[in-house]
Amino acid sequence: MGTGDKKLPGYLNVDANPEVHPDLVLRIPPLPFGDDSIDEIHASHFLEHVSELVELMDECFRVLKSGGIMSIVVPYGLTHLAYQDPYHVRFFVPESFWYFTERMAYLKYPIKARFEILVNEIYDKELLVTLRKP
Repeated sequence: MGTGDKKLPGYLNVDANPEVHPDLVLRIPPLPFGDDSIDEIHASHFLEHVSELVELMDECFRVLKSGGIMSIVVPYGLTHLAYQDPYHVRFFVPESFWYFTERMAYLKYPIKARFEILVNEIYDKELLVTLRKP
C-alpha cells in the first residue's frame, strides 16, 4: 500500500496516485479483495497519510488470511520526520498499534481488527511494526 516509486517485486503495488504507475490505483479504504485472501500487506511510510486509520486496519485484518502478516514502517511520532510533512495526518508511537489487538478490547471501541504484535520497535527515526492475524 502506498507504493510510490518503490515497487516491490512479487507484490500488487497499490497507490492512490496514478502518476507513480502502481499496479492498482486505489483510494482506500475499502479494499477490493475478498475475506481471508491476502498473505501479506506491506505499508511503508503510508499509514501516517491515512485519515481513516481504524477503517483501513479493519479492512487489512479482514482481507489477511489466518497467519497473514502486515508489516508497517512509519515515522516515529517523537521525531521531526513525523511533523515536518504537511501531508501527515497522524503520528505513531509504539503504543499506537495496541488498539488493534485483544489487549485493548476492554475499551469497547468499534474496532474489528485483533492482530497479534510480533515486532514493535523504534529504529533510528522510524517505528517498525509487524502484525499477524491469528
